[in-house]
Amino acid sequence: MATQYDIPVGAQHISLLEPLHFKLTTENEKIIDVAANVGYVHRGIEDACTSKFKFRQVSFVVGRVCGLCSISHTTAYSQVAEKLINIEIPLRAKYLRMLVIELDRIHSHLLCLSHVAENSGFEALFMKTMKDRELAMELLESVCGNRVQFDYSVVGGVARDLRPDVAADIRTKLGILKPKVDDIMDIFRNNWTLSLKNKNIGVLSRENAMKLNAVGPLARASGLAIDVAMKPKIYFPGNK
Repeated sequence: MATQYDIPVGAQHISLLEPLHFKLTTENEKIIDVAANVGYVHRGIEDACTSKFKFRQVSFVVGRVCGLCSISHTTAYSQVAEKLINIEIPLRAKYLRMLVIELDRIHSHLLCLSHVAENSGFEALFMKTMKDRELAMELLESVCGNRVQFDYSVVGGVARDLRPDVAADIRTKLGILKPKVDDIMDIFRNNWTLSLKNKNIGVLSRENAMKLNAVGPLARASGLAIDVAMKPKIYFPGNK
C-alpha cells in the first residue's frame, strides 16, 4: 500500500500567479486529492472603481487586478466606457491595442509553460522558456514603457503611439522568437520524461467543462470550441 502525504503549496509560491493555498494529498508522485483555499485576496477594486475614481482613472485601477494580463482588464473596461459614452476610437488605436494584447498573450503563455516545466522538475526547460520569454517582455516595455503594469489601453485609445524604430524592433525580435517557441513546443509535445509527469494528468472532461462553464484554452483542451463564457445552463451528458 502506497504511503500518503499531505503537501502544502502556497499561499506564496513561484508557480502561483496569485496567493492561493493548496493542500495536495499524494501517493508517491500521484496526486489523489486537493483542497483549495482561494480566499486570500479581496482588494475591493469594484467598490473603489465606483466610488473613489473618475471614469478615466478606472482603467489604471483595473489594470492592477493582475499585472501579467493588465492589458486585458484595461481594454475591456475602456471598450465598455467608450460604448457607454458613444465614442469611436481611431483605427490605429485599435491596432495598437491588439498588438499589445498579442504580445501579452505570447509572454503569458510562455510564463505558464515555464511554470509547468518548473513544477515537473524540468529546471532546464523552465530556464529556457523564461529566457526566450524575455524577448516578448522587452517588446512590451518598448511599446508600453512598462514591463508588467502596461497602463496602455485608456478610454479613447492608447496611452502612447508606436515609434518607427520600435515597430522595426518588433519585426526583428518576433522573427527571432518564433523558432524558439517552435523549439519549446517540440519539447513539451515530444519529451518522454516530461510526458511521464503530465500525460493524462488533470484531465477535464467535456461534460465537466460544460458544467463548470470553462472558457478559452481550458475549454478547447476538453473539446469545446468556445472562448467566452456561456449563458448559465444545466448541461447533461449527450447535450450538444
